Amino acid sequence: MQESNLIFGAGMNDYGQLAITPKQNVHYFQKITKYDKEKVILIAAGYQNTLFVCESNKVYIHGLKETTFSSFFAEKPQIIQVKAGQDHFLILTEDGDVFGCFANSNGQIGQPSLNFINTPQKILIPHKVNSIYCSGQQSYFLLENGDLFGCGRNDSGLFPHSKPGNISTPEFITQSVERFFTGIYSSQYFFIRNGELFCSGNNSYGQLGLGHSNPISEITQISFFSGKDIIDISCGFCHTLVLVQEGESQKLYTTGYFDYNGLATPSNLTSFEILKEYSEPKIIQMGSGSQFSVILLESNKFLIFGYNDWGQLSTGDTSYVRQAREITFPEIKSDMQVEVICGSYLTFIKTRSEDFYQYRKILQGYNLKNALLQIFKNKTFCDIEIVSTDGYSINFHSLIAILRSQKPLPILIKNFEESSRDEINTFLTFLYSGIVGNTHSLKKMFQKLQIRRFNLKKNQEEIFYKDIAWLFSKQQSKDFTIICQNEKILVHKIILFSRSPFFLSLFENSLYSSFKSYEIQKGSPISLNHLISFLYSDTFDENIPENIINEIQYLATLFEIESDSLKKLTSKISDEK
Repeated sequence: MQESNLIFGAGMNDYGQLAITPKQNVHYFQKITKYDKEKVILIAAGYQNTLFVCESNKVYIHGLKETTFSSFFAEKPQIIQVKAGQDHFLILTEDGDVFGCFANSNGQIGQPSLNFINTPQKILIPHKVNSIYCSGQQSYFLLENGDLFGCGRNDSGLFPHSKPGNISTPEFITQSVERFFTGIYSSQYFFIRNGELFCSGNNSYGQLGLGHSNPISEITQISFFSGKDIIDISCGFCHTLVLVQEGESQKLYTTGYFDYNGLATPSNLTSFEILKEYSEPKIIQMGSGSQFSVILLESNKFLIFGYNDWGQLSTGDTSYVRQAREITFPEIKSDMQVEVICGSYLTFIKTRSEDFYQYRKILQGYNLKNALLQIFKNKTFCDIEIVSTDGYSINFHSLIAILRSQKPLPILIKNFEESSRDEINTFLTFLYSGIVGNTHSLKKMFQKLQIRRFNLKKNQEEIFYKDIAWLFSKQQSKDFTIICQNEKILVHKIILFSRSPFFLSLFENSLYSSFKSYEIQKGSPISLNHLISFLYSDTFDENIPENIINEIQYLATLFEIESDSLKKLTSKISDEK
């Protein structure tokens, strides 16, 4: 079993921002041991402070303002998102409430007093917030209806309805925003509306990619990306990266100041140019600090470039990297789930890994919903991969998604790609198991997909098993045949390998996509049908003859299947005797 909940840090640590002692800069990724016994689920990194959220909903601040909010969020809904500006933090809970703390000199945490705020204060926003964002001295709030609000320092047309100066209460910026992007140390933002890219803010280094470095005072469309499929955008202080999908290939565009745009030739860019092009999807996530970028590639390689004064690029020294280059980090294995968090001058790598095959040992005894949930978490034989709006790669099984949502796959994928990681994971967890997690994210996905057949007040487990039973009773998408005494029984591979370590190993050791059938030499079609029906439903018929029960027990042993229902069935014979 590989170690999970690993956190590594590199870069500025003069105030202990990395949660590493001694308080000195770190030039190579170093493991953070402080949270070995407490699982960290979210990290936000600013300039002099960083914020860690644990699974218990406790919040820890490391750096100049070292403190803990252990009880403040204890009775509040789960924290689902945190963001950092240069010197302030935003915290979003699953019920859509937003809290802010620390620097407020420009009104960036929405408190009229403009005083420094030591403890989290609720920010009053007219409607429920779906996502939060921070830039240097600004905060942004994307509402469920697509309205964008913001507060903080108003310069370069960031808040188009107000005069330059401080905006201390969130005000309306624009509407119909589908996706929004900004950076921790930037004074610019980008957003997508109706598939088109718009921008506003500081352009003194050409970082908006408009073909010039003149200031702009209003929201402006970037026509260069019209008709292009934008996957992600990452903003630094004076450089911008845009990742575009074109068919099977990916193109990474860059613009801005020459020292940080990643190109080998030192020249300022005011228009977007291609930095990297891949013939297949390779970029998983992009992160940028003040004057550097760390990009996560497949197999957990990293593309790095920019300033490295504090060691934030983990090269072992402080020399800056002008031309983008790939590096690897030996302790981060290729099968780990990794994310990158960039602060002003520091970088975190956080991973929650699971041994891909470990669950074979514990699969026996799992009920159906837990077994399916496990194969989703472990990405076992998934046939669909999507990238969320925050650049996170998510794998799933098209069969389960189509069956449970009853929506065509293209519609599902389109809506998934326009959703955040939390929304997608919450929705897929619900589809695989009937488990209702973050209701805010779940309802958001229901609205996007126009799903009305699910009522969160009803028994979702009952609906879940009803759907799976329907799957078994129909010929819908069956892709495997079990042969017994010349009788063929059509089944779904996903059900077989989720319930049976035997079939999981069988599929692992063969070409999964071309392995179509398996013939058993003992047992009868009747007993096999009973066992397969159980795999889909977790229940057995009450009146099964003793000889058939014995055959079921034999087949269950062959397929390495165990369950309480099976034990009750076999104990029935002993009781009768």
